[in-house]
This record gives sequence, C-alpha cells and structure tokens, in this order.
Amino acid sequence: MKKIFILITAALGAFGYSQNYWQKISTKAGKNNEVEQFYKLNLHQLRKDLNTQLSAKNAEMIIEIPNVEGKLEKFKVRSFPVVDEAMAAKYQLGSYQGVSLENSRRTIRFSVSPYDFQSMLSTDEGYSFIDPERKQKDVYRVHPKSLKAKGRAFECTTSEPKSDIQGLDHLYKNAEAYKKNTLFNISSSDRKYRTIRMAISVTGEYTQVFGSVEKALAQINATLTRVNQVYERDLALHLNLVNTPELIYTDPNTDPYSDADLGVAGEWNVELQRNLTKVLGNDAYDLGHLFGASGGGGNAGCIGCVCIDPEPDPFGDSMDTQKGSAFTSPSIDDEPFGDAFDIDYVAHEIGHQLGANHTFSHDIERSDVQVEPGSGSTIMGYAGITEANVQQSTDPYFNYVSLNQIREVLSKATCAQKTSIQNTLPVISPLKSYTIPKKTPFVLSAQVTDKENDPLTYTWEQQNSAETKLVKISGDRKDGANFRSLKPGTEPIRYFPKLENVIAGKLISEDDWEAVSNIVKEMKFVLTVRDNHPTLNQQQVASAEQNISVGKEGPFAVTSGILHYGVSKPILWDTANTQNAPYSVANVKIDYTQDEGKNWTILSESTPNDGNEKLNFPASLAGKKIQIRISAIDNVFYTVSKPLLVTKLEGCSSQAPDHFTVENERRKALLSWEGAENATYSIRYKKKTDTGWKSFTSESPSAEISVGVHHLDFGVDYEVQVANICSGTVGNYTQSQTLHFPALEYCGLKANSSEFEYISRVKVTDAGGKLILDNKSAGDGYKDYVTDSSKVITLKQGSKGNKLSITVVYPSDEDFYETLSVWIDFNGDAKMSEAERVVKHFIPDPSNGNKGSIVAHFNIDVPDDAIIDTQEYYRMRIALKVGPSINSAPASSCNGRLTGSRVVVDNYGYGEVEDYRIKIIK
Repeated sequence: MKKIFILITAALGAFGYSQNYWQKISTKAGKNNEVEQFYKLNLHQLRKDLNTQLSAKNAEMIIEIPNVEGKLEKFKVRSFPVVDEAMAAKYQLGSYQGVSLENSRRTIRFSVSPYDFQSMLSTDEGYSFIDPERKQKDVYRVHPKSLKAKGRAFECTTSEPKSDIQGLDHLYKNAEAYKKNTLFNISSSDRKYRTIRMAISVTGEYTQVFGSVEKALAQINATLTRVNQVYERDLALHLNLVNTPELIYTDPNTDPYSDADLGVAGEWNVELQRNLTKVLGNDAYDLGHLFGASGGGGNAGCIGCVCIDPEPDPFGDSMDTQKGSAFTSPSIDDEPFGDAFDIDYVAHEIGHQLGANHTFSHDIERSDVQVEPGSGSTIMGYAGITEANVQQSTDPYFNYVSLNQIREVLSKATCAQKTSIQNTLPVISPLKSYTIPKKTPFVLSAQVTDKENDPLTYTWEQQNSAETKLVKISGDRKDGANFRSLKPGTEPIRYFPKLENVIAGKLISEDDWEAVSNIVKEMKFVLTVRDNHPTLNQQQVASAEQNISVGKEGPFAVTSGILHYGVSKPILWDTANTQNAPYSVANVKIDYTQDEGKNWTILSESTPNDGNEKLNFPASLAGKKIQIRISAIDNVFYTVSKPLLVTKLEGCSSQAPDHFTVENERRKALLSWEGAENATYSIRYKKKTDTGWKSFTSESPSAEISVGVHHLDFGVDYEVQVANICSGTVGNYTQSQTLHFPALEYCGLKANSSEFEYISRVKVTDAGGKLILDNKSAGDGYKDYVTDSSKVITLKQGSKGNKLSITVVYPSDEDFYETLSVWIDFNGDAKMSEAERVVKHFIPDPSNGNKGSIVAHFNIDVPDDAIIDTQEYYRMRIALKVGPSINSAPASSCNGRLTGSRVVVDNYGYGEVEDYRIKIIK
C-alpha cells in the first residue's frame, strides 16, 4: 500500500494537480438559443497556482476548466507566453496551452492577468470560449463561437485599392505574383517553427474601454493568445508582443491617430507606420498592428509585407505602408474584445499581413484564391457580414489556399526567428484523379499515417476560384466552388454533399452550400491534415491534392421501384456509361439502410456495373422501406435510392398493379409500381383532352417516359396508366396518374435604346461550312425571332467550330465601345446560365471617329451532352451593351446590371438584344 501511495505522489508531482477554481452559477440559452454556462472563478488562487507550479521550464500541471457541455474538464497545461518576458513579469500577463486528459484532440489556449481569464477551446465538435462578463466581477460565460452581433458593419478594405491614399498602389503586388504561380504546387509544413516580433499600438479610445494601460495590455495578451492558437497549429508560427508599453495611448485627444471615421477609411495605415518608425525604429519589430475601439474596419495596409521596412524618409511624412501599417477596429463600438474581434477580425487582418488574400466569392477581387462560396467560413472569409453568409461566424482555421499563400511569404521572411521541429509530418498516400458522372454524389478519402501517432484531424476543401460573384450555390457554374469548407474532422473522409442530404434526395442544398455539378467541370480538392501535436512548437500540417473531373454522362442512379422479398429479382440502376472510359468502373458494391444511413447491410461486395443485379431480400423486410446504395469500386462516386417498399411478389393476374407512382422531372417522369411474378407490363399515356392512347411495354416494374423519346408536348397535362401482361394478355389498368412537363419560361432582357448602336446582321455557319442563318435587322432594343421558323439555328450535338458573326452598326456620327454576350441554352432548362455564356467580348471604340459598322467573329462549340431538341424552342440570346470594359457586360442573361449586382433588372441603357431558336440534333 505504501508503494502505491508513493507512485501516485510521484505521478502528481511530475506535473502537479491543483484545486477546483470554478463554481457553476447557471445555464441558460444565449442570444441565438445556444447553450451558455456561467461560472464564478477564484482568479487569485488560479494565478497563484499557475505561477508557483509552472515557474520551471517545461513544467506542467493539471487544472479543471469548464466546457460548453457544462462539465469541468481536466487539462494538462504549461506556460507558453505571447508577450516579451520583461513585460509579462511587470504586468503579470500569462498565456498557457493545455491538452485534455479525456481526448488529446481537445486543446485549449488561455490567458490570465490580474483582471480576468479568457480562453479558446478546440474540440472535435467545434470551438468554444470563456469570456468575462464585463458587468459582473468574477463571473465568466462559457459559450460556443459567437454569431456576429448587430452593429456597425465590419469591413476589411485590404483588397480594395484606395485612390485617395498615396502609397497603397502596391496592394495587389503579392496577389498578382501569386496568380502567376501554379495553385497546385502543394505545400506542407517545412519543419521550421518561426517566431515573429509583434508591435501592437492602440488608440486612446481602446485604452479607455478598459480603463488603464495595464488593463489594455491584459486584453492585448488575451487577444494574442487566441490568435496564436490558430497560427501555431496551422502554420507553426508564434507572434510575440514586443515590450513597448509606450505604444498604449490613453487620451484620444493626444494620441497620434485620427478619429475612427477617418482612421478606418485608411488614415490609420499611414499613421501607424509613421509612428512605429518614429517610436521604435524598423529593427525593433517584424509586424505592426493598431487596435481601435470603433469604426468597424480593418486594413492590413499591404499583403505579405511582414519583415518589409517602409521606404526611408528623412522628413517623417512618408506615405509608404509596409510591415507596420495594419489596423483592426470592432464592428460594435467599445467592444474590442471577445472571440469575434480576436478571430474574425484580428486574425484575419494579420493573415493579410502574412500574405493571404480573401477567400470569399460574394465579391470578386481577381486574386485567384476565392475558393469559398459566398462569404466563406474560414479566417480569410467574411462569415456573418455579407448578404451571402455561409454561416454567421468565422471558424478559427485557415483554408488550404491561405496556408499556401502564407507559407510562400514566410519562406522568404528573413526576420523570423527559426527553430527546427523534431516532430515529423503526417504522410498522405498518393491520391488518384478520377472522372465521375454529372449530377452524382461522391466521397473522398485518404490513407494517412503519422510516426508519432498524433491525434490527426482532416479537412477536404475544394480549390476552384470564382471568376464571377458567387452568392448562391449552384450545380451549373463553370467557375468557383460547389462545396464549402468544413471544419477539421477526425476521419480522413468527406461525402460530397453530406451523406444525410444525399439520403434525403438533396444533391443541391443552398442552405448547406453544397451542390453536385450538373455540367462538365474540373474540380480541384486538397486534403489538409493537422497533427495536433500536444506541444505547440512541434505541430505539423501536411496537404495533398486530388482532381475530380465531371464527365458528360449522368446521373448514375438507382431506377428500381418496389422491391420483393423471398425471390431473386433484379435491382436496376442507370450506369450512365460509367462502365466505360473515362470512368472505367467495372464493378460496384451494393448495400442498403433501413435507418437513414446509421447502419448499412451489404448485399453484394462486388458485382459487374451492368445496371442489373438479382438479389433476394429476407422476409424480415416485408412492408418496410429501405434505401439502396450503389458505390463505384476503384472510383469515388455512388448513388442512394429513394425509400423503396419491400413487398411479397404476387402471382401474375389481371388485377391492376398496386403502388403505382409517378415522379415528374424537367423532361421526363419515372414510373414505378408493384410487380408480379412472370409478368411484363403495358404503359399507356395520352393527353387528357384526347381519346386515343399510345402505349409501350416494360420488362420490369419501372419505366421512364420522356419528352424526347415519347414526343410529349410541354405545358400539356397527360395521364398515364399501367397494367400487367400475363402470358400475352393485358390485364386491367391502374387509375390514371398525371404527367405534366412545364413549358419553358425564359427571363427577359432588353436595351432601352438602340439610338447609337444596334445588331444589324447575325450569320451562323455550321462546322461543315453550311450557312444556317443570315438575318438582317434594324435597331429595335429587343427582337424575338424564336417563333420564326425561317430563322431556326440547327447545330449538331458535340460539333466544334461552328461560326457566328455579328455585325454592329453605328447610325450616329460617332462610334462607341460595347460588349457582346451570347448565351445558348444547351441543357434546356430555360436558365441560360453563366456556364452557357459562349461569348463575352469587348469592342473598343473602333476608330475614334465614325466607322459605320464592325463585324465580330466567334467560334461556337456544342457540348457533347447538349439536349436534343424535339418539341421545345430553346434559345440563343445575343446582347449588345454599351460599356467601357469587358466588366460592363450584362451580369447574366436576365440581368442588365454589372456582374455581381445585388439588384437584378431586365433592361439596360444602350444596345440591343436578340433571341433566336436553337435546335440541337444528333
């Protein structure tokens, strides 16, 4: 017994165990119904124990810290300061890291001072924070990531050139240089731990929020602690505050900074740079930042300027802004604290200083790194402050593209202090490229090993940059992301879209910002693996790329209707030609779920991908609905059926089949019913106003009826019935189900005036040189030729090099500059999407005088999967619009405003619009 006691004492002595400092007060719902916990903290005792037990180098102790689940969780903690040693001692500033004893992936970074405790906890489920209640002494709120509170909108203006501020002309230099490099020169950690000296100054207003220099420094320590948790984990980068209390100003009337309204407009960039140069000198710091108290703005002054000194100026009034020109000020007045300020704003602006551009695509900055849809959700996004919010707050990690940009800058940053990292990187096995069918979900996974067996986390991210504003997720875009970034998870696998949405039949989810591609597209993905080593200065990150090509066929889908138990009957699926190249899927795996994906039962580990597999379901499934999953082997795509009823197979009889259902789609309907033994089936259909029926037969209890194959009209109601055929005799038909394929309704677009220029002639010649159209016209603002049978443009599916020429006439005394856009509705959905804009062309002022007319020539390629036209009038739209650059082109085939405009109008000032009928044939 004595030996056991000695062992326990020795174990505790190695890292210490202290008393509980927290007393729970209450639990309540926060502003957005998230659960928040409230505790009282014995701060004095906590600080005393931390100082006593962690005074030795590398000392550790165990303390309990409350989590958002309402429990006290044990963490092994050690000191990891973020401020100069002398400053930390003078102002009693502590910063610590901790690893949970329950789960080593749960890591905490917290700060303490004589005034408060603040923390950020990273877990498998997300992120949570502990903040002091400002109006209640010793009371602390434990809460998840805060949503953006209402107030003055925060705006990061780093990527916007300021014509009124001399010296910001270099704003895009790093971004432009980055564009010249290949994005997929994949980077990982270089096993160097870097320390950057950080100079932080504050306005007098900032200090007044907290009441003194000492309290302002305590808050800076807290902010830097949280910021460092991100930079240490993702980039092996430590930001250490230099000992400069003289930069903490107390009086707004005497500090060297403008009022907030002028400061956030750009004055602070130059003022901070000048002040740091004057007070510190260039050799005393590597990166400079200003904190304000109001104004709702941030600006890094430059991108990737860490270590770069401003140009010398003997007169002290230089406008050059380099390493010491960034500022952050809160969106809510007098709240320069909390997780939104620390992570969403400060970490964001420092990211710019270190070389990262914005990753959002709700607005376009032409940086080639706008790989997140809408607002984005990672640090370099704009979560919660746009009209296209992916979510309401920033997740505290960097998108891969930001890591890549920052690593590039840090690799050349000579001012950083470097130490070698002994921990090795995770090893990702090579990732193959695949081709998948369109309109089909897929899943990406990887084999990853780590020599030290660190608790790895994984992030799969799409890396297609948007070229035009992406404010709504779509499966029809050629550019930009189809899938948002999701926070790191514990498994090296991600379903695209989420499996629960696929099971629910939602392959495009605007709320989740995920969409399978409906078009041929090259999609680029990167897997980022964080090793989360328990020692902060040993953490490593590895990345690898995977390319997914979306082919012209698809979707890959289950076509079976009702299933039967006790007999061997086929499950049917549409292979979408995936058994052939470029998909090359010879075999598939088949399984099913009864509980919406919680559990899966294997039906066949491997069977030929031929669209037909006979299976025998057990009687235990009688009367139940199951969902079949068919997954490609040696590829990444799969499909999940709708819920399918399992019934007993009855003998063939004249009785009408049960469970007859119709699922209407855009151009076809899927029919299913309960089958009978040894039966074939008769399907008949007619317009509701007709008396005579048309019919066809099916070998299985499901069928497809479509506009093209069965020559149905759009905008007309049909009725359809089905009957058994037993030994050649047709039985009784079911009651009618209704078929309806809505007529196409195209949006309008017109020019209000053709006074100064208009389209006078349109010629189309097919790929074989045959003249298809030669139409001459006068200016009319808008002209609809769709119903004119003499002006139908007939092109072959898959044809390349069809010729289009457009003549523009200038009836007045001078020429102008214009844009020409042409859309063709190749997929027959009446949208004429951006992916179907086949011409986007700028016409400069032809002669700086009156030339009279010009002719523009274009090649038109028809996609291999363009819809064959049978009954409908698909459209080609030509839009001539006055404007000084290519960016003046209409935002879309429905919107005459500039690209990305929030207000959509179906008209614009000067030019002309013409619509033609396009007919696609084999």
